[in-house]
Amino acid sequence: MPFITPQSRLVRSPIPPAEVREDAIVWVDDQGRPFLELKGTERRVWELLDEPHSLDTLVAALGMEFDIPAGELGRVVTPALQALWKWGLLEVDGG
Repeated sequence: MPFITPQSRLVRSPIPPAEVREDAIVWVDDQGRPFLELKGTERRVWELLDEPHSLDTLVAALGMEFDIPAGELGRVVTPALQALWKWGLLEVDGG
């Protein structure tokens, strides 16, 4: 990931998922094989990134929804953001 500070505003890219299920959001490759599946808190990260969020506001929003301490959420949110970035599904909002 590029240098992202806790104040960087992140937003999901316009690449739509291939499938939105009740329990997961899934992206597939050119051959139709799943390469990323988001469930639970990771799925909620994707949903919240419909609007730009800083890491701080994202963790705060998730903490209120799931009643999980910020430190614990950071251990879930950071890998989720890294996976989204790796697959081109996350952008730093310039606006």
